[in-house]
Amino acid sequence: MISVIETLQALDINYEALTDLVELITSILTLLIAFVLGRQAFVRWRKDLSTCLIFLWFSSILIHLKLILNLDVAAIFFIIGLITWVIVFFVVVRIFYNVLNLELIQFSKRDGLEFHDFIKDSFGSDCIDAAINEANDESEKGWPGATHNKQPGKKKGLYPLILAADECWRPWSIAQKFVANAILNNGRTGVIYFTFTRPHEHISDQIINKIKQKNPNFVASSLPLNNVVIIDCFTPLSLKSSENPGSLKSFINSIFSTNRLRGGTIDKGYLVADPRNPHLLNEFYEKSLLFLKNKRCESICVVYDALSDFLCFTDEKIAIQYLRHNMFWEEKNKVSSLYILRLNTLQNKFFEEYLLWFANTVFYLEVKDGKPILKTRGLFSEPKCYDIDYNLCRKYKCLDFYG
Repeated sequence: MISVIETLQALDINYEALTDLVELITSILTLLIAFVLGRQAFVRWRKDLSTCLIFLWFSSILIHLKLILNLDVAAIFFIIGLITWVIVFFVVVRIFYNVLNLELIQFSKRDGLEFHDFIKDSFGSDCIDAAINEANDESEKGWPGATHNKQPGKKKGLYPLILAADECWRPWSIAQKFVANAILNNGRTGVIYFTFTRPHEHISDQIINKIKQKNPNFVASSLPLNNVVIIDCFTPLSLKSSENPGSLKSFINSIFSTNRLRGGTIDKGYLVADPRNPHLLNEFYEKSLLFLKNKRCESICVVYDALSDFLCFTDEKIAIQYLRHNMFWEEKNKVSSLYILRLNTLQNKFFEEYLLWFANTVFYLEVKDGKPILKTRGLFSEPKCYDIDYNLCRKYKCLDFYG
């Protein structure tokens, strides 16, 4: 200890200037960290940066002790503080490098994940299925008035598809019927279901109920759900932890554990992901695709329930980039993707229209003046609007009015 103190004295360090420099850099880093902590897209680094911020100021205090106490022992605290500060500084710089590159990262997926089209498209809703069948008939004959899309004998490119609906149409029920029909019509179909509105157990039960409604002969133990992966984006932010929030264990886990932000087991058919982190969702998406590919699934259907909830939680700009990439990738690799967008729920209407632009097909499902209306865009050579008989919809359970 004496030799360390003598060495410091021999170096004739200007402690005051060095302390001022550390204080200046620490203040700048604190402002930058505060900005990052305020962005939803950077949630993956919140715990790391919060911990770094504590150590930055703690080491800064140790460095200041040399000026305050002016004791020989304070030189030891100075060295400890300076070494700690330098280490944390480089950790923070590394995190900032990742932050600056985050929005440049492409949501790429590995090669070899091509799939085949569905044998049959069915949403379990007669009015939607009738419109799709009508479009397929026109596509086989060659679209009248659509010179760039006349491909006789070729099925209309339907996906990615957006259901832009109000709650009266129960779009989540239509999506689950779509999943049930895909499973029943083709045993080689895999399903990836992003849920932002319900925990994975509820979604699994609802899909099972839809399958039973379609084919009552199935029993729960024999239902073909081995090829279904549910990515639960509801639980991390909506359900309480089973631990006592006032316990020491809960406090320690809140600092060091990420179980609330990611978890689940793909072998059990579900993964848990924080919806504020699109890159984690993309990681789990690719993981699920590989899992289903290894199970020899030939076709894949993907459901996003719902985009509106996703955009409410995460950073909109990065989420839009993520969704744009996914829509193009799904179309290119023949993944049948269905996006639910709840009408009139997004604060920024620009993002709603922007998303609708990237889909191959859009179904607008609304109820105006007590009358259900189905409008299509991208399905035919020109947009079409259907006035739907209310009793017909009630008969086929296409929609369900509340009250």
